[in-house]
Amino acid sequence: MKEDQNTNELRQIRRALLQAAKEDYLETLKDAPEAPPFSKNHRRWERRFLKDPFSLRTPHRPLWQRGLLIAACFVFVTSVVFGSVMVGSPTARAAVVRWFTAEYSNHIAYDFNGRVSGTELGDWEITKLPENYRQSERINLESMVCVLYDNGDTDMEIELNYQLLSEGNGFNLDNEWHTVSNVQIGEKTGQLFAATEEGGSNMVFWVDAAAEHAFLLTSRLPCDVLLELAKSVAPVEN
Repeated sequence: MKEDQNTNELRQIRRALLQAAKEDYLETLKDAPEAPPFSKNHRRWERRFLKDPFSLRTPHRPLWQRGLLIAACFVFVTSVVFGSVMVGSPTARAAVVRWFTAEYSNHIAYDFNGRVSGTELGDWEITKLPENYRQSERINLESMVCVLYDNGDTDMEIELNYQLLSEGNGFNLDNEWHTVSNVQIGEKTGQLFAATEEGGSNMVFWVDAAAEHAFLLTSRLPCDVLLELAKSVAPVEN
């Protein structure tokens, strides 16, 4: 009987201590400083990540691991030698680059391999914007540049991303909610990712071998408009 009484007293003491700790915590919480606001770049990155996580992943796999992965997944490996450019340009011959294309169940990975001949990312832009569009932001992520254009409607934003064709860079593009087809961007061959769901973003990917750059253009604009915008991408004129 006395043992039960002691147990009940201990339980009451424990409840009292827990209640006191809870009240102290709530009181302290009232005086806690607010979390600092995220930067504009962070919010932009978070929105892009939630929209398409694969587009921001740049794998850095060892060469042997990459080879095993390609063999295991029946990866289509393409070693591109730019014949017409190489014949006429010694500089291009010295800057041979390759990329590997791996198709998975939910995305296609464009993985760049090689070294560029001192080329810099530089500043590129869409030279023929649709009416009422303007450049709103340019984000330099060191290995990739993201240029954003808007017309006041955030749902219709245009996003231009570009990278160098060098080791460790690449794009991972969704093919689960897109149909993929080959297209011509001027004299260059690219891939069009047309969204299959309402409200989805269309994408155009292409490589400029002579400039040693790869480009990705994303928007909810119609595919034909997006292709015309891709054709107008050029270095910024100083």
